[in-house]
Amino acid sequence: MNIDFSNIDKNVRRYARAAQEHGYLDEPDHETMICACGYEGPPEAIIRYSEWDEADLSDSDTFICPGCGDA
Repeated sequence: MNIDFSNIDKNVRRYARAAQEHGYLDEPDHETMICACGYEGPPEAIIRYSEWDEADLSDSDTFICPGCGDA
């Protein structure tokens, strides 16, 4: 997996690196996203939903925007 962590917001980067260590960081397959920054297309990376992170209040995948680096 070739994820460019330098483009990702530093707060999201910590979360993405932890997800990668646990095997939950993934490259997009056919997914697309629309971000508030105006970017529309495939995400930089996807943090797949899992129960390993109890602090995460969502129960869906998290897309990381290559335009602004936010999730």
